[in-house]
Amino acid sequence: MMIEWSRRENEIIAMLPFGLTVESVGSDKESRPAKVAELSVAMRLDYSLVEANGPVTVGDIPHLIGTLGYMHSWPYFRADVQYLTAKLGMPALVLPVVLSGEVQARVLVSESPASPDEPPILSQTPKKAGRKLAAPKSSRNRTD
Repeated sequence: MMIEWSRRENEIIAMLPFGLTVESVGSDKESRPAKVAELSVAMRLDYSLVEANGPVTVGDIPHLIGTLGYMHSWPYFRADVQYLTAKLGMPALVLPVVLSGEVQARVLVSESPASPDEPPILSQTPKKAGRKLAAPKSSRNRTD
C-alpha cells in the first residue's frame, strides 16, 4: 500500500488506498483461480499536530502516518470488506486483526506531489518511489 500525505501548518492529511481481490478455487487442483470480486476503499485521515514536546519534523511524519494511519484505518477496512462481501451475496469475509509490528511489511509512505494547500490525491498508477516505513530501533528484534 502506498500512503500519500501532505502537511499544512499543524495539520496532516493522508490518503490510504486499500484493495482486496477475492478469487474462487476450483474443486480440482488443475483449475486456475477465477476473480470473483475486487474491492477498493480509499480513506482520508486528517490529523492535528500538537507540538507539546517540540516541533514535528518532516522526518517524523512517514512513521506517524504509516503506523498510526494504517492502524487507525484497518478496522474500518475490515468492516467494509465484511459488509461488502455479504452485500454481494458471498459468505462474509472477515480479515485478520493486524498488529502494529506487521505494519512495516504492508506500507510505503510518500509525500504527495500536490501543493501544501491541496489535500493529497490518490495517484492513478502505483508509485515505485516512496519511503519504506522503518521500525523504531527498540522493536526491530521483537517477534510478536
